[in-house]
Amino acid sequence: MNLKLASNQKVPFVVNHLDGSQLKVGNSIRVTSPDPTGATIVPDPAPLVGLATGFVVGGTNLQTGLNIVADELDSTGAVVDTVSVAIDIVAAGASTNLSLTLGVPVPQTPKTATSFSNPFGR
Repeated sequence: MNLKLASNQKVPFVVNHLDGSQLKVGNSIRVTSPDPTGATIVPDPAPLVGLATGFVVGGTNLQTGLNIVADELDSTGAVVDTVSVAIDIVAAGASTNLSLTLGVPVPQTPKTATSFSNPFGR
């Protein structure tokens, strides 16, 4: 299911290496939208955390499956790694004050019993 971004909303983004490593000297991160009328990318001049941060800003061209792409470029501008996420640009609706952030998907391991009765061990 794609993230639904209303035409009057923006959503923050963070780009990281899954292994937590830093960029190699000379490498950079580029985040793009194939349709700036659907979504505009506003990068932070200096990342607040991770390798790159900023906002994806909803546009006026309503659409589904708009791929926001993050590329790692080497010093020659060649793409050395890439990832994308699909979002849907939807009509502006009722505003909300809630935020839900999902983590990075990882392989499932054998399921073990989890107790939620006392998650902090107190």
